[in-house]
Amino acid sequence: MTMTDPPRWAERALALILKPRDRQTIAGDLLEEYREAILPARGRPRAQLWYLVQIVSLMSHVQLGVALGLGFSTVAVLFNVAFPLAHLSVPEPPYANAFGFGGVFMLFGATGYLAHRRRGDVSASAITGGVVAAVSMFLLMATFSVIHAFSIRAFAPLPAFAIVGAFCGALGGFASRLVSAIR
Repeated sequence: MTMTDPPRWAERALALILKPRDRQTIAGDLLEEYREAILPARGRPRAQLWYLVQIVSLMSHVQLGVALGLGFSTVAVLFNVAFPLAHLSVPEPPYANAFGFGGVFMLFGATGYLAHRRRGDVSASAITGGVVAAVSMFLLMATFSVIHAFSIRAFAPLPAFAIVGAFCGALGGFASRLVSAIR
């Protein structure tokens, strides 16, 4: 890896989400734009962020849901298993749950925003938000079920999360429409 390359993990993630027939073409085009236009204009940290945004924009709503779900599950395992086993006490800030759920809902809205930019349709934004919410929350609930002894009741809020995700996705789609109208 050189200073003109995106991070290896990002290139691997790109290869995972692309269909085999598209890997060389899309990866090559992104690498060329990254090296020739984005990196010189923005610098390394912002160019890497640009590359990550490009990867996210290429993900299907199911792939994005799985990625977010795995991220949420990793955080859940860290805070509920790894940190306690290591005798690390991580204080919970006041209103952590409110900010945590707010951040999650914003992520669902961001997926709707991206879906609208890609498809130009608010209904696609709502569907994307709902699917991302359902998939990611399913993985998170499955993680908590394993951590705290499996119970099928843990999955009861899943439809509510899908509905909230669809609503947030639709809001993201409307925000994208508004931004497009302003430009």
